Amino acid sequence: MAREGFTRQVSEFVAALRYEDLPPSVVAKAKECILDQMGVQIMGSTLEWNKLVGDFVRDYAGKPESTVVNYGYRVPAYDAALSNATFGQGCELDDYGNGGHGGAATVPVGLALSETQPMTGRSLINAVVAGYEVMYRVGQLAAEGMRRRGFHSDSVLGFFGAAATAAKALALTPVQTLHSLAIVGSHACGTLEFDQSGGEVKRLHAGLGARGGIQSALLAERGLTGPSMILEGRRGICRTFADYEGDFDPALRGLGQDFLMPMVSFKIYPCLGRIASSIDAVVQLTKEHAILPQDIASIDIQVNENTLLHGGFIRQPKDVCGAQVSLAFCVALRLARGSNDLALYLDPQVWVDPVVLALIEKIQVRADPEARGERLRSARVAVRLASGRRVEAHQVYPKGSPNDPLSWSELADKFTRLASTALAPDQICQVLGMVERLESLQDVSSLMPLLVSKRTQPHHRSSSAEVGAK
Repeated sequence: MAREGFTRQVSEFVAALRYEDLPPSVVAKAKECILDQMGVQIMGSTLEWNKLVGDFVRDYAGKPESTVVNYGYRVPAYDAALSNATFGQGCELDDYGNGGHGGAATVPVGLALSETQPMTGRSLINAVVAGYEVMYRVGQLAAEGMRRRGFHSDSVLGFFGAAATAAKALALTPVQTLHSLAIVGSHACGTLEFDQSGGEVKRLHAGLGARGGIQSALLAERGLTGPSMILEGRRGICRTFADYEGDFDPALRGLGQDFLMPMVSFKIYPCLGRIASSIDAVVQLTKEHAILPQDIASIDIQVNENTLLHGGFIRQPKDVCGAQVSLAFCVALRLARGSNDLALYLDPQVWVDPVVLALIEKIQVRADPEARGERLRSARVAVRLASGRRVEAHQVYPKGSPNDPLSWSELADKFTRLASTALAPDQICQVLGMVERLESLQDVSSLMPLLVSKRTQPHHRSSSAEVGAK
């Protein structure tokens, strides 16, 4: 039996959280996450499958409350969050962690609501941190179980992160916050079948969560109620979606003191975060041994068993999503092209490149029983050369993770390259400055006009996703 009170205690934490409670490291991480998410939103807004969602909310627009980034039209706050969160998770460059893609679940929600009511930079930071904390705390218990059962954790946990962010942004009471989470549990859905048979609907999962989070908080504010044990109950989320039968106390340990947000990882490759270590290991090997595609006889890759299930099924992609979730394709692409630039994933000719396909045939991906705990996202890569020589690399932590973090300068460079697909240099400069001093900003809504292109038609151009790429 689950111990009653987990949902209640989480809700009380969200409602009580103050900016003054946040350690400087958490504030700094929150600003990094906000900046990173805005850059990815801008880039994502230019991609065709995401534009479909933006066009949808424009064509069915209601009350003009909040801004759709890049394009500038105003729609109800929950629809702006739907569109912007889809942009933000729709090119596989957003942040990640064991609770899911927190940036896409929280930042679009906070920004959308900043246009419906006064909100300071401190309030935005506070709301975003609350959302991450809920996602990561529940993710500690249930994320791996959800993946094993075939649920996309973002399409479950993301709803709760969005609802917590919305409840905090709207300054709801503890009881209203609890019902925000209780209501949003009825939205939770979404499977991982996209990593088996493809399809671009995966891009929409974060958007659905962001919209559901705002709607649930607004309904709770009006008095709608939901099950008070939505997370821990007998038919609650953790048991139903993850078969979790354990203790909930570990997820409450340090709540409000030991924040989990510093565990966020940032991407430098536009693919599954679980694939990054394998690419990093290949980069190391090619640099150290000057390996060329024709030199390779076979490649053996060992990763976490869930990484194998999530990224190991699709080998020859048929669409962009399939390319981005295929471990074999991502590694072969690096070896064949020396890059994992987003433009390469977008090009159907690359999916059938004979050199890439030949390398894929040489790749074997296996489960590594030691890739657990802190080594969850590690990768062991062994390349056997035609000469008979064998070279190996073990990448324990991917670049961009807390153990190998990106600097503010590197994140600013990533933002600049992504945002330049639609924004002018002066806009980019202003956004960087405002986010860097976000805690002193008195009106967050002043950010939104800077995220709208000055051009009547956004200019599409290739922009390298990789930190340090020229």
